[in-house]
Amino acid sequence: AGFGAEYRDDAYETSVDQNSKDGNIIGSGGPQSTTSARRNVQSVYAELTIPILGNQWSFPGARLLELVLQERYDQYSDFGSAAKPKFLLRYKPFNDLTLRATYSEGYRAPNLPELDSGSFIEQAALVDPKNPQLGTQTYFVHVQGNPELQPERSYSYYTGAVWTPGSSDPEHSWWGWANGFTAYVDWFQIAESNKISQLDPQQVLDEENLFPGLVQRLTNGQINYVNDPFVNLGAVLTDGLDFGGSYVTKEYNWGKLNIEVDASYIYNYSVQTIKNSSANTAFGSLSLTPSPIFDEEDSFGHPDLRLTGSFFYSKTVFGIDTIKTGIVLNFTDSYHDYNDNYKGTNPDAVVQPNGFVHRIGSWTTWDWQISYKFGAPEEVTAQTPAPGYS
Repeated sequence: AGFGAEYRDDAYETSVDQNSKDGNIIGSGGPQSTTSARRNVQSVYAELTIPILGNQWSFPGARLLELVLQERYDQYSDFGSAAKPKFLLRYKPFNDLTLRATYSEGYRAPNLPELDSGSFIEQAALVDPKNPQLGTQTYFVHVQGNPELQPERSYSYYTGAVWTPGSSDPEHSWWGWANGFTAYVDWFQIAESNKISQLDPQQVLDEENLFPGLVQRLTNGQINYVNDPFVNLGAVLTDGLDFGGSYVTKEYNWGKLNIEVDASYIYNYSVQTIKNSSANTAFGSLSLTPSPIFDEEDSFGHPDLRLTGSFFYSKTVFGIDTIKTGIVLNFTDSYHDYNDNYKGTNPDAVVQPNGFVHRIGSWTTWDWQISYKFGAPEEVTAQTPAPGYS
């Protein structure tokens, strides 16, 4: 059993001077108003691990069964209280295979800059749909805090398996030849509600009628500036897989190998329609039709696959030194930006005159590393195995 307590005090303050307003310090301006805010959070949390099966209390088909219960309670001075649980289950049908599952709930109150940041000036290259003849122009964007924001909440589910063949008894196991190999796969689903973010400034312009007060225009109809406050963007659902493996050999006369691959694949990323709530903007509620503003069957701006891999060779030289060299691979899959009509999910998207779709290509990097370590290698001391299945 474990227990803990925490106290946190947050303070946020922005100060404005004439140089910041005039853009003499940073080219796109800076804070346009003086703001301050403060919050304290009191938290307690507890964890209880319950071993049900294991060691002498086990048998073939049930070598280990363990349950972990966790609870966290937070008391915010400005957002009330939140109590969130977490449950973990670990089961080993035999020593070389671990099955695991987790359920957890999350809570995040808006941070102070999201609530009370006042107005900051940024610049963005945008196309005004009401004045397309102007082409792409640079406009000022006012990033603002939103005191009407609601807290984010999440519900997460994980299940997976880890296989370590021959790890418990490599001398007698059928899989002893594979000792040093580990493979894992995990499925996850994360559902977030009241997601706090900002709209893309171009989207605010494209859907100006749905965001009253966000686009400020001059008397001639051209854009003066765009307001882009933090908003609750509805719900986000993410489904994916984490998988990978590693293999570490023994130290042979010719050296030692260490191979590892880890990947994450998101096969579903969906964003729900923006909610009709006064928390959406600092300028009042949004009146939305049933058609979504930002609805995704697949992921715009989110690569589906990310992968890292490494292959290293090491050898002890002169009896005490170690030389090591290897390569590291980083791979990020291609993805589509919001202006692409990928799979017909954005029928209002406009393909550029040159015919190119809004697809960002994959990204791959290779790193080569080499090192030389002076000194005696780590000594391994033989230990007598404990009785039972520890």
